[in-house]
Amino acid sequence: MTVTSDAADAWGLQWEVTEAPAAKICAVWAPDSPAARHELLDSLEKDTAARHVAPPVARLALVLANCHTLDAQRRADALRGEAWRSSDAIAIAPRCGAARNSAGARTAPLVDAPAQLRMRALPLCRLAFGTHAPETLEAAVNVAAAYANVGLWPQAAARAESTAAALNAATSASPSARAAASADADAAASAATASAILRIFDALAAAAAARGGGVPWRRLVSALAASGDARLAAQPWGVLEGGHRAPRRPDIEGSSELQWGEAVSFLRRVHAGFAAAARQLERTAPAHALAALASAFAVTATASRASVARAVDLREAIVASRPAAAAFAGSAFAGWLRGRIADADRRGTAAAPIAWEECVAALVVDHAGRGTGARLAELTARCRIISGRAKLARGESTAAASDLRDALELIDAAGRRNGAVAADAHAALADVAVAARAAAARAAASRHRKEAEHWLASDVGVRALVREAEQRAAAGGGLPAFHKAAARSALMAARASRAAAADAGRDPGLIAADTHLARAEAALVAVYGRRAGNVDAALAAAARGALSFAAGDAAGASVRLAAAADRLATAGADVAGARGKVLLRLERVQKIMASAH
Repeated sequence: MTVTSDAADAWGLQWEVTEAPAAKICAVWAPDSPAARHELLDSLEKDTAARHVAPPVARLALVLANCHTLDAQRRADALRGEAWRSSDAIAIAPRCGAARNSAGARTAPLVDAPAQLRMRALPLCRLAFGTHAPETLEAAVNVAAAYANVGLWPQAAARAESTAAALNAATSASPSARAAASADADAAASAATASAILRIFDALAAAAAARGGGVPWRRLVSALAASGDARLAAQPWGVLEGGHRAPRRPDIEGSSELQWGEAVSFLRRVHAGFAAAARQLERTAPAHALAALASAFAVTATASRASVARAVDLREAIVASRPAAAAFAGSAFAGWLRGRIADADRRGTAAAPIAWEECVAALVVDHAGRGTGARLAELTARCRIISGRAKLARGESTAAASDLRDALELIDAAGRRNGAVAADAHAALADVAVAARAAAARAAASRHRKEAEHWLASDVGVRALVREAEQRAAAGGGLPAFHKAAARSALMAARASRAAAADAGRDPGLIAADTHLARAEAALVAVYGRRAGNVDAALAAAARGALSFAAGDAAGASVRLAAAADRLATAGADVAGARGKVLLRLERVQKIMASAH
């Protein structure tokens, strides 16, 4: 595939660059104990009794993890061209689930497993964070989106409208001065703790790079002492801050140097202050973004139960995950990850991987810098998009366009003009423009038919009809009267076709749709990266090719569709279904072009 642009996107990716296959993390870099979160969730996954008595936050983490797994499976099935098969689907009501069609076969359930899990997450968010907390409101938006994914537009619209009202109330509410000060102090404290943990891991990575993976015990002690966080600096196992001689590691007698993985294991298993700080950050981090990050982190090529990942592998997993890429594209977290990748490129085989606790700390710093107002505005924009699509499904194009434009204004205010929500809004506005154009085309066809009939009734039309009938009689034999009906149909079709061709060159609907799709494609490239596996951007390009063909530009349509098919071809068999649809459309366009010549 030939690409003219050489610029990298916000993730540091380029179209023409292919990352090396992931290498297994060797023992030097692999801690022998997992992060506390992963250990807890693994135990709850296996122990039903413990899961039932676990706190709401832990149960919510399990539910959200399953949500991401099933959403990824659904998307993979759709791209391969396979039907989604949910073995855990339920109906809204038993009567609906037990309905049978005329042949006696059981009908498909109304709500499938991903939507069911989203509905389970909502009450858990209420228990864990409160009814009006941003986490709970985001869970409600996700429920509306789940309804929309299965085509339940009335339920999706009702949920989106009620959530939008709650979001407006939360945005306009003025907390007391004491509550605001307390929230600001908590956020500042969490951000300070997160920065301290990042400084510790930066120091360990630098020390390991200089010594081939080894971390001197003295270096670990000094990194903890200089972290700036009292819990991390305090050494309950006898290390004196600022002392001239660092003691030996207490749990391995005689050790003066650790491997990087051993140092991380020590922090996780022995250092109580580090464990407390890590728990605090996981409570502070936004639950939905944390779940998206955990889902991407889980698929990276890491040593078993080590809770570490190569920076480049983590980036690839994030951009391949729709929720994670949507959450982090263009964020401070993405900038931090790019910095870690640059460090790894510079250090080569001596580069330390990323520990899970580092990711959580970077996420907390990112979250503290964004602010609640921007997050609520983006959630409100998502509600407007769902409401707009529901109105479009009812044929209310004007009202749908109004909601979608409101969504774009909210996204601009939140500073996410090139985010995933903006891409959804532009794609929906393109659908509105196409629907409006189709309605206008039907009205224009009726008008052209009436104009053609009026023209045939005129003197000029009558003479043209007689002439056409005589020519058909001369060519096919018989009397002209026998050919009058065919001549009339041919003249009306030709007249209407010329009028439609005249309108096509100035079709504002197609122009608006192409503009919105171009903006959606640019946003999708920013979110999911300049990479061959960016299926969303390729499908947006294919949709623009279809619009070119509708506008009468077969050559432009062929170029765009061929480029989209080439991009999908590099993604392999995982997108065979999507690529097959693009190739079928391209084949039709090429046949029409060949027949025209």
